[in-house]
Amino acid sequence: MRLVKLIIYNNNKKCEIRNVQFNKTGLSLICDDDNEPGKTGSSIGKSAFIRCIDICFGSKSTKVIYENKKTGGTNIEFRDYIMNNQISLILYVEYQNKEIRLERNLFDNKQYIDYKEYATLDSYNHKLKELFFSKAPQKLTFRKLITKFLRLKIDSDFLKYFDFGRNNEYRYAYYYFLSFLFDDKELDYVDELQSNNNHIQGLLRKYDLDKFECLKDYKLNKETEFKKLREDFRTKDYISEFENEEHNYDISESIHELTNQKGNKEYRLRTLERKINKEKGKLFKEDIEVLKELYDEANTVFKINNAEFSQLVKFHNGMTELRLQAYQKEIEELKSEISEIDNSLNEFRREYANSFFDFKIVINEETNSLYESYATAKLEYENISTDLQTIETITNDNAELEKRLDAIKKLKTSNDDKKTSFIKYFEKCCESIMDDFYSLKFFDEIDAFPIAIDGNSGTLGGGDTNGLCATFDFAFIEYFTSLKNDFPRFIIHDQLETTPLLSLEKIFNYVRENDVQYILPILHDRIEDLNIKDNEMILHLSKRNKLFKF
Repeated sequence: MRLVKLIIYNNNKKCEIRNVQFNKTGLSLICDDDNEPGKTGSSIGKSAFIRCIDICFGSKSTKVIYENKKTGGTNIEFRDYIMNNQISLILYVEYQNKEIRLERNLFDNKQYIDYKEYATLDSYNHKLKELFFSKAPQKLTFRKLITKFLRLKIDSDFLKYFDFGRNNEYRYAYYYFLSFLFDDKELDYVDELQSNNNHIQGLLRKYDLDKFECLKDYKLNKETEFKKLREDFRTKDYISEFENEEHNYDISESIHELTNQKGNKEYRLRTLERKINKEKGKLFKEDIEVLKELYDEANTVFKINNAEFSQLVKFHNGMTELRLQAYQKEIEELKSEISEIDNSLNEFRREYANSFFDFKIVINEETNSLYESYATAKLEYENISTDLQTIETITNDNAELEKRLDAIKKLKTSNDDKKTSFIKYFEKCCESIMDDFYSLKFFDEIDAFPIAIDGNSGTLGGGDTNGLCATFDFAFIEYFTSLKNDFPRFIIHDQLETTPLLSLEKIFNYVRENDVQYILPILHDRIEDLNIKDNEMILHLSKRNKLFKF
């Protein structure tokens, strides 16, 4: 996957403002031609050019072209120029020996892929993911994949290349790019395990406890307390109707048992509802033509003649629908059973209330306080028993989830050879670009960040950070090349002004000698110092020749 060209098009005048061709390999530099003293090359469009590529790759807003994110201000004249001239951005991408045309309109926020319009940005990005990263985990969006290769800024935390990402999301992104074996349900298992643990902790906090075993002891203490009060109460000789209370106790035991049954069934109900939502996401309802293209391609290569495309789609959807029907049937049965339990509970509660009233009227003032203490202790014991049963059910579910996660952990051990291979490519790139030695490590723990880089230089400066980030990104390109896969062979970096000349020279020399398409802006005063050739500069900008010629 490489970039071919970026066109900035004026729809009002039906003409190209820019048609910038990228070099297939090596350097593709966006240069400023202002060489006057004091000129820095700012505000002429070098970074905006990178933004244009990012917009074509589905960034959220097209307004970044004329809005200042730091100040919140808007360049009104430039915005009006874009609107009045109906400016579009068109990016051509080479993928699997085909050119794919990506277009985003800056004036009406419409987007197209190969001239086909996509109604929303989400559908546009969904299609881009199908085209370029079709086997990526479902939870990872296209934007969380493509930004690995297009960095609008580089900081010391460059391993975390997308915003608001959880460690496990980074794990799946890196595992996907490195072709590691993994189970994409791991996140679901982790999330469910975390949700279950949060539920358990919530129940324990009701009693100011932090451990399950403590709740068991607490229950025994409450049981002892209420039984002692019960015995004290029934020894009162003048209570002639205590048999009525004995009946109440039997009723309350039935209420307790039914409440536990209801809780278990409601827990199962919530689990099934989550499964239904996941299954619905597997149905092929939109963008069937994308699936058809994949089928036709497979049919050409593998000569699949025993099934029609429509039959395959029908079979897949049919199996998913069967699972949905089975889940829905069980849900209906559970709802019916819960309704029956509710009816029984209501009957028992009415009977308990009536019996309690009949019994309560014979209690005199002397024994009233004792009975109230007993009733309170018994209610607390019943609540604790219900919560304890719920925790035991969740704990059993957690044990099954942990077994699945252990199996996934064993699966990850099969990635050791690929880890070693990538580390070698990283060290090779590091030797070419960096002055110091840096080691790369992987971490398989569920909640840990998957990759770390250790060096012997202590805190990195801005220039060292830029160089190390380039080293890291180039190692992926070499790794992709060794596997002969279709992942991007381009790297786009912005804001490398702080990179020392010596480091930048090493980066450029590496790029010239390897199969990588490196795109970045550069200041005029560095062109001569770095012996940059004319064919390495794909775009010249200046105060008099800005990107949009505005």
